[in-house]
Amino acid sequence: MSASPFDPVLEKQTDQLFKDAVDLARTSGNKDVKRYLGRKADKELACRSEYNSHALQLELSILFSMAELTEPLELLFRGRLTQIMALPPERRIAIYFSLPTLRWSAEKANLTGYAKLFSKPANAPSRVESPFKGMASRHAKRLAENLDPDVYGTPENPSKGWRPDPVPMYHMFLEEMIKLNYLEAQFPFGNDIGWTREDYAQAIHTDALIIRQQLGFPLTMPNLPENPHVNLPEGFQGFPDWTPVPPHGF
Repeated sequence: MSASPFDPVLEKQTDQLFKDAVDLARTSGNKDVKRYLGRKADKELACRSEYNSHALQLELSILFSMAELTEPLELLFRGRLTQIMALPPERRIAIYFSLPTLRWSAEKANLTGYAKLFSKPANAPSRVESPFKGMASRHAKRLAENLDPDVYGTPENPSKGWRPDPVPMYHMFLEEMIKLNYLEAQFPFGNDIGWTREDYAQAIHTDALIIRQQLGFPLTMPNLPENPHVNLPEGFQGFPDWTPVPPHGF
């Protein structure tokens, strides 16, 4: 077994922050949030989890922001930042796949300090074309071709597919929003469905409304109190410079 890449002290701090975020979210009283977290979310988020911890972090960042759970969301952000600090410098560029979704979630929760922190741009021309032009059609196929609207539903006509078990539908929508956020932020041009940044943003917004509706919240996005503060790990000096390349397995 290879040695862990994580600094042991920071790894322990990371895992505790993720556990605190999950424990606090479970106390929210929102049944669907509790269903999505299940019994093992804190263990699945842990640095050495065999689960895809980074993907779950992003899913929960959207879910917490749509459920207006700002305190668990901030703990989740702090855990992600501490996890990055726990890695050796050459492995910290992994944060760039996360930044678009983390920024979006922070903006919706009005955590403006974190939104600004997560807004670091990649080193790329302003109109860089996607080196994988076929990606948009794969990840936005349902939206671009209006597939099965009765199955997935709309804000005006909710799907019955969310019950009795809503977890698979939440997972599908959250995963879709993560990929759309990444495409909008890093590769919005030259895609094979002719979408602009505005098209991506509208698709993300519609998915967000559907999630809020299923969580039991009004479709109007909340105007939560602004929180400009950030709690950074000791020694944090920002994110490394990076030029976008296709992420492995995306």
